[in-house]
Amino acid sequence: MDSTIASVVIDNGAATTKAGVSSDEIPSLVFPTSYSQNANTQEVVVGDEIHAHPANDVYTLMKHGMIYNWDNIIYNWEHVYASLQLVPQESPLVMTENVWNTAANKAKTCELAFENLQVPIFSLVKSPLCVTYGMGKATGLVIDIGSSVASVTPILDGAILAKGLKHSRFAGDFLDLHVMNYLTTTHGLKLDSLLPARFANVAVSQSFKTYQIGSVLDDFKSSITALSNFPLSLLQQYQTGLKHYQLPDGKVLPCGPEQLHLAEPLFQPISYALPPPYTIAPSAAGGPQQQTGGLMELVLASLKSLEANGDVYGQLLSNIIITGGGSLLQGLETRLLNDLNRFLPNFNISYYSSSGINSVERKFGSWVGASCLSSIGDDGLVSGFDSGEGLFVSKQDYEEFGVDSVVQRFS
Repeated sequence: MDSTIASVVIDNGAATTKAGVSSDEIPSLVFPTSYSQNANTQEVVVGDEIHAHPANDVYTLMKHGMIYNWDNIIYNWEHVYASLQLVPQESPLVMTENVWNTAANKAKTCELAFENLQVPIFSLVKSPLCVTYGMGKATGLVIDIGSSVASVTPILDGAILAKGLKHSRFAGDFLDLHVMNYLTTTHGLKLDSLLPARFANVAVSQSFKTYQIGSVLDDFKSSITALSNFPLSLLQQYQTGLKHYQLPDGKVLPCGPEQLHLAEPLFQPISYALPPPYTIAPSAAGGPQQQTGGLMELVLASLKSLEANGDVYGQLLSNIIITGGGSLLQGLETRLLNDLNRFLPNFNISYYSSSGINSVERKFGSWVGASCLSSIGDDGLVSGFDSGEGLFVSKQDYEEFGVDSVVQRFS
């Protein structure tokens, strides 16, 4: 592959899609992964334009960290190329995937890339590896907190230790449900009052309303909630400063200790069970790697499953990498470090993360790493297909060896 040709890099998350060309330091496109569709004309609207069509129904593309809406994901990818003013047939494509992505999903992704988009070269790279690579590390315990999934992935010398892969649905969206329950139960708010004012007097679909309210809940969570330094159940007393949040209707809510209680479910989901209709339960679709405990239990379950020696644990625990938009909660790093020191006092524990709500590494870590990988150029990325080496696969290889062989390359 000509190293002067920049690849298109797409990182599809449940909430947002990050995309751009590999020559950029950060993604030039960040837009909602959800899309909307006109019920009469069937026209599909992608990107921030969905806000301009309140009567349309809004749909999702991802579930459990994987693509499920294969009929419409192509519109998302075509939107990326159109926005970048690039032609798919002339641009190598790099996409990220979660480690638990299925072979069937990999095959479908390859088919759409080569047959629908007609890209000349394609690669599917695992998100945790991208995160570690982007930070210049070969070893790390990657703790990724997204909107729909929280995951822990141990990586040693550039290889994922599959036995230690754990993930859970107790992530950002789960905290949004707690925020919703708090606002409707404690403050007696009607959900309609959370709809942004500009949509108050226009016809909106129910799914569009749900989508917009979800954005407000997410903003409340990001602005107000915080984690205590230790589990609230261990603290006899604690103090918090008062925060205020202005609702779409102009009403201002004061929040004191609630800001800690609304974030605590990330670590103690069972102790902070939600009442119906907000109850969330693990899905069988998540597979055996999906866990039912909080974030600390997720980390400990990952380490325990490795059944490794102390040296391996030491390397992983001294290279903890915190990433994902859901990890930007105030106080998360301190809480995680304190809990790890309580449970694993004999290890030197160090973490790597950037603080601040605008942290590039935390919000775009997977994209940045994938971009770095794709920018290596000729240095071993494209090799003879039958050698089993190289990061990219060409369209010619896909047509000659078939989709199953290509999927095996990306396993």
